[in-house]
Parts: sequence; C-alpha cells; structure tokens
Amino acid sequence: KAENRARGEGERKMIRYVAFAAGIVLSSGGDGLAEQNASAAAKELPECPARYRVLNEPPGEPFECLCTKDIQTREGTVKLYGSGPYDSISNICIAAVHAGATPPEGGPVRVIPRPPEDSFVGSIQNGVGSSDWGVSLFNTFDIEAAGAPG
Repeated sequence: KAENRARGEGERKMIRYVAFAAGIVLSSGGDGLAEQNASAAAKELPECPARYRVLNEPPGEPFECLCTKDIQTREGTVKLYGSGPYDSISNICIAAVHAGATPPEGGPVRVIPRPPEDSFVGSIQNGVGSSDWGVSLFNTFDIEAAGAPG
C-alpha cells in the first residue's frame, strides 16, 4: 500500500510538472479532472528519439516530444557532448536534464535542430556532465522545455 501511495504521489508530481510546462492551472481540490487533462496532454506528445542525427540536410523544424528516464539509457547511449548546441550523438533526454528543460524524471521538451558545429564545449549543469567534442558533420540540436517561447 505504501509503495502504491508513493507511486501515486510521484505520478501526481509529474502531472503537475507537465501541466505547468503546458500552461495548465491545476486546482488543489476537485475531482482530479484537471490532472487527467494534463496527463492526457503529455501522452499526446510522441516519445523522444534517443538521438537526433541528420546528415547533409538543412536543419529541420523544431519538434516537441516526451523525455523519460528510459530514453536516457536507450540504444546504449549515455553520451552528452556540448552545452547547447549539443552534438547529434548526444542523448536528447540527458541533454534536456543538462539544459534544465526537464527534471531527471523527464517531461515534455522542444528539440531545436541546428547546423553542424566546429566544436563543442562540455560543462556540468543541473547535476549532469557533458564532454568537449570536435567537428560534427551531422546537424546538432538545442533543447528547451516544451511550450517555451521560441
């Protein structure tokens, strides 16, 4: 029972975060309809790909997706290069935590494609370390919280 209660509280916290990111105001009481709507809004976003790798094409349009802790370890990549923009081999959801776009548990983000860069400088931000990297032949990306003015 305690485990279910803790999981339920964690889900409510995530719903509140998603609602905040989506600009939805939640009431402290009521029937939970606002929380259900916020949860539904987050579920409408596609899951983020682990990486954003595009070669020999102009940067595409920004897109929104949902980061999860699972994606942070998907495809065996836990790499992060740069501090914004990030190299294309970088894990999108790890970059989201590094950039402060989501908490470690995940949340909705906007990925902003950028052209290749000559170099990347690593840093430690929000408890996540990134590394330096040289020239990227692939497009790169920036990341921000979904719904942020772009």
